[in-house]
Amino acid sequence: EYGLAGRRYLTKGTDPRTHNIHSYTSGDSELHRHLAFRDYLRAHPDVAADYVSLKRRLAAECNHDIDKYCEGKDTFIKHHQRLALEYVSSQT
Repeated sequence: EYGLAGRRYLTKGTDPRTHNIHSYTSGDSELHRHLAFRDYLRAHPDVAADYVSLKRRLAAECNHDIDKYCEGKDTFIKHHQRLALEYVSSQT
């Protein structure tokens, strides 16, 4: 849904949007990737702060153009998702 196979995406509120919910079937490989990214950000607050800064800057620059906003996050996310998967693997 919305470009991600297997995902259900729900929102609450419109202005401002108050909730974003992403759901996957248990065991879905995309779920593993998302949880790894979340856990990595929790374990690396400096990276999380950089991500917040990037998202805020893009929100200001992209003027509600969601495609441009997502493109702006793409390189950061792909780089840190790779590191996140390595991080999660090293924790087990």
